[in-house]
Amino acid sequence: MKHTIFTAALITSLSIASLSSAQSVLSFEYPVGIPVSLSGGPSLSLGRTGVGLQNEFLAMSRNVANIGALEASVFSTALSFDFITLKSGDNSETQSSFNPQMISFAFPLKHNWGAIGISLEQKSNFALKFNTTTPVSVYDMNYTQQLGIKRSGGLSHWQIGYAYKINRIGSIGLSYERVYLSDKLTRYKTVSMGDVQSTLKDSLSTRAQANGIRGGLLIPYKKFTAGLSGEYFFMDDIKIDNQTARMESRLKLAPSVAIGASYKFSPEWFVAVDVGVTLWDEFYDGFGTTRKLDNAPSFSFGGQYIPAPDLLAPKFYEIIQYRAGFRFAQMPVKIAKEFAFDIGLGLPIQQKANYIDVNFEIGSRSDSYYKDYSETFFSIQLGLNGSRKWYQPTGTSY
Repeated sequence: MKHTIFTAALITSLSIASLSSAQSVLSFEYPVGIPVSLSGGPSLSLGRTGVGLQNEFLAMSRNVANIGALEASVFSTALSFDFITLKSGDNSETQSSFNPQMISFAFPLKHNWGAIGISLEQKSNFALKFNTTTPVSVYDMNYTQQLGIKRSGGLSHWQIGYAYKINRIGSIGLSYERVYLSDKLTRYKTVSMGDVQSTLKDSLSTRAQANGIRGGLLIPYKKFTAGLSGEYFFMDDIKIDNQTARMESRLKLAPSVAIGASYKFSPEWFVAVDVGVTLWDEFYDGFGTTRKLDNAPSFSFGGQYIPAPDLLAPKFYEIIQYRAGFRFAQMPVKIAKEFAFDIGLGLPIQQKANYIDVNFEIGSRSDSYYKDYSETFFSIQLGLNGSRKWYQPTGTSY
């Protein structure tokens, strides 16, 4: 209860807050921070779809089975410039930050023995700084009270995976994940009366590591492709340290599952859709939460258009990939939600073997528990994708 009361006080104090760095006050309400939608390549501007989309530059970001059909070694990177506006009633603050999101590499094995991929990605984040100074008068005594809080960290993971293409059926993949949780929270209170100053400070540091697995299927049929992806984590240790003691417990992160599909109308047009759910009722950290966690469904949709993909001597604008998308996700509590719109470009370089992704995203995050509070975010996301064939595949199966 104290946790929720503190969050409410934080939100209602925005009018006198001094805030810095892009942040989400709502990260206090969720066990491992604000979830980050993992994506790379064209998924950036397709509403984060990709579970049922075959594309070499998606690597393992949405479905590990995607690398099963690789014919060339590929890499993909993505980073984001984020701007967020925190609004409480008639008061608002806008902040910004720079966030690397992911980097991945994948390469096919000789003799059609499948493909191997490795990636490093961000899964969620905490980012919060709060500082407020108020004058206080009690009877004949006047003094100044300063309250502050700082939080940083989040979930990141690396994974290594393998996928194999089964002729006439599709691709199947499996990967191992190593997940790292870091959460450093510092709170302080300073009371000043003339030249006399007193400060109380409390720091809390949370660290955990966990192992997980991801699996995926990708099944193409003519112009249609369907996909399935799931993620499961094993129980591991979690440690919380403050200035005087250490607490230890067990941690089990929330598993998730998603299905997706894409349809290619022509060489110029395709659309993709994903539907998923994160099973937050399976989350456990031994310390409990102030609010009940609920399973969180999500939906995303996107499309791409290329004016003239098959021309031998096209103009540059005729081979640009024009993309747009939409996504919606419930947060770990039922009355909290997030939605966003994307519009972006895939800019070809080096005879379409490499692409630069440019995406613009605008969206909103809210929790009706705090009726007058909302967060609006705007992001500029950049990605670089490349591929190269190091050898020609041998043998053809019919």
